[in-house]
Amino acid sequence: MQEVSPSTSPEEQLLGEIETEIAAIQRHEAAVHPGEQVSLEREPENTDDKNAIRVENPSLQPAGYLPRNLASWLAPLMDAGKIRVDGYVPQAAAIDWRGAAQAYPLRLAVFLTPRGHGLLEKVEVHNRQEALHQVVLHVHQGVQEYSDAKLILEIAEGLRPLVEQDLLPETRLLLALLPGIAKNLRAARGVETVVKMRSIMADLTIGEPLHHHNLTLFPLLWPHPADPPYLLLQQAIEAGEAVVEEVSEAGNVPNLLLHNKSHRPVLISEGDILKGAKQNRVVNVTVLVAARTKFTLPVSCVEQGRWRYTSKHFTTCACAPPSLRSKKTRSVQRNRAMSGRAMSDQDEVWDEVAKNLDDLRACSPTSSLTDGYVAAEEKLEEYRRQLKLPEQAAGVLLASGERVLGMDLFDSPKTLSSLWRRLSDAYFLDAVRDDKEKLPAGCAVAQRFIARAAECARPRIPALGLGEELEIAGHGVVGAALLYDDKVCHLAAFAEAI
Repeated sequence: MQEVSPSTSPEEQLLGEIETEIAAIQRHEAAVHPGEQVSLEREPENTDDKNAIRVENPSLQPAGYLPRNLASWLAPLMDAGKIRVDGYVPQAAAIDWRGAAQAYPLRLAVFLTPRGHGLLEKVEVHNRQEALHQVVLHVHQGVQEYSDAKLILEIAEGLRPLVEQDLLPETRLLLALLPGIAKNLRAARGVETVVKMRSIMADLTIGEPLHHHNLTLFPLLWPHPADPPYLLLQQAIEAGEAVVEEVSEAGNVPNLLLHNKSHRPVLISEGDILKGAKQNRVVNVTVLVAARTKFTLPVSCVEQGRWRYTSKHFTTCACAPPSLRSKKTRSVQRNRAMSGRAMSDQDEVWDEVAKNLDDLRACSPTSSLTDGYVAAEEKLEEYRRQLKLPEQAAGVLLASGERVLGMDLFDSPKTLSSLWRRLSDAYFLDAVRDDKEKLPAGCAVAQRFIARAAECARPRIPALGLGEELEIAGHGVVGAALLYDDKVCHLAAFAEAI
């Protein structure tokens, strides 16, 4: 189903969009679905609210109303013929009409009609309301030239107290449109980021593959590698320039607190396992944390049987295997789409940890994933001896037979070299679990997977930290990429687990 594009006449001007919701849906049986356009009908005879604006689905059945506080100033502008408003349900909206929700997402496209052109014109001021309108109009026109979406949102937030004032409906409209300007700018930047990543990936070279038993390793190389402009987390921890700890004395499973004390950004890679404090965690999303800042890091638990302090701070000790990272990444993407939070399905993560421990016959009193590495050490050492990191490789793609396990790509060979021991062990661990000998994979397998990963990239706005973030989903591939300083800072992609 395609998202509906609002239509307009030559005399009308698109002012922008407003994010809102369909309220009072519990009083109506009619449903709407993602991507559908809805009709907005005034109800001036409504005894509960003379400004009521009814929302009707494509079959013209009442599905709810616009929120009362929005209708209070939108209705007068509609009644005066100054604006026309189209409504549509976002394509990505998560809607469950059988649930107990009281409202559902709705996007309004606002068009200025010929009768409303004075709304954007400077006029002589006669009273306080008109003066405030001219101030907001000046801001609204000024931000159209800005290229920083975050700055526009900060301006909108700074003007928020104005909504408590006695304002003209026109003024409230302009204030409501500011966040939409920022969102459209971010969307445009997101498309640019996808194009940029695909252009960068075109320069990637696949080196001579290496094979051992059931695993083929393809080195990935950049034509002109450079030194990384950041510190890795463990480097920063060892230098005393970063601290990772529980968010509070009580702790909070899906979050940790990172304090970057360095004058450089710190890179924390998705899949890194952090050991210590109340329980071991795995990082949900690759993040580049700005210098001298504190940051709340989204994580998942990979040690179900412990919730007590063994140390005050965390250190990096391992990386999660691609089988776990694939499932975790998929659930993180799902939760970010629904709630904006980079949380995983914790039960699914625990189930995958349990499968690892069972397959490896590992004894773990606290159900810790790291104990699986201890149990597999002898076999891991054999893979280490046979599959050495090729010189100048900035990334690797590993396949078991014709099945790609995943790929990790960085902007610099120095980054991969620093992470290689724990990153390679993670791939080797999945190979140990599936111990059947496999024939070497051909380069075409790697080429197809890399092409699918680039093809399935889509913007993730905004990024959690510095840089520009992309999600990868579709055609059996799941992953994410972080671009920084016009380079692929980290791209991790996996065959989607079934």
